[in-house]
Amino acid sequence: METTDGKDIRELLAGGDKPVREFAVTEFPWSKALRWGPWRFVCYPMQMFGSDVGELYNLERNPLERHNLYHDPASQDIVHQCRRLLFEWLTPTTQIVTAWPPPAGREFSDTAEDGKEINTLGPADRTSRGLLNYI
Repeated sequence: METTDGKDIRELLAGGDKPVREFAVTEFPWSKALRWGPWRFVCYPMQMFGSDVGELYNLERNPLERHNLYHDPASQDIVHQCRRLLFEWLTPTTQIVTAWPPPAGREFSDTAEDGKEINTLGPADRTSRGLLNYI
């Protein structure tokens, strides 16, 4: 999408096996999410909930994200590793380049043919149509 930062993955889509990157970060106004190997980690600011709240899922064992492991004592090493990766990514990042909503007159359609989507569809709809991919 025009308002998304990213890397060219044509080589991967053509059958290449070279990793695009070690992990991917998704930014929202009140959270940052990290996708690393089988893990999906979401970090929220403490002032949002008044306590330490986060999300950690092993997507190989729990693809529907029904069992949050964030406060599980056995998962604390993974939580700390995810925090470290996120911090290492955030430290050199000085500004958010991605912009939403797009400038007036540059709105997206929701058709898969043009490779773009509107922000209101959500992952459940994209998953049902086979359009949700984690890299």
